[in-house]
Amino acid sequence: MAKKKKGYRELKKYRVANGDTNEFVVDFKKCADEFTILLKKKYCFILGNGQKFFLKFEEGNFYHLLGFHKFTKTIFVQMIEQDAYSYNATNFYNDVMNENIKFGRKSNSSS
Repeated sequence: MAKKKKGYRELKKYRVANGDTNEFVVDFKKCADEFTILLKKKYCFILGNGQKFFLKFEEGNFYHLLGFHKFTKTIFVQMIEQDAYSYNATNFYNDVMNENIKFGRKSNSSS
C-alpha cells in the first residue's frame, strides 16, 4: 500500500477542524461562472522593460484551466483528442455551463 503524503493528513485535519461532513464536491458550474467573467476581455500585461503582451480567454481554455487535459483516462480527454468525435474543449465548457458535467464524491456513511 502506498504511503500517504503529509499534505493529505494536513488537509484532512483542516477539513475536520472546519466542520467537514466528509463530503467532497467540486462545483464545476460555479468555476465556469467565475471563468465566464474573464471572457470577452483582452488583458494587457506590461513588463518592466516596457514590452507588452496580451491575453484573451476563450471557452475552450476552461477545460485546460481545470487541468482536465492531464486526466488522460477520462472520456472527455479521449473525445477531445481523437478526431473520431466531434467534441472539443468548447463543448466541455458548454456542458459544464448547462450542468451536464458535474463532479462529486460522497461518503458511504448514512447520515
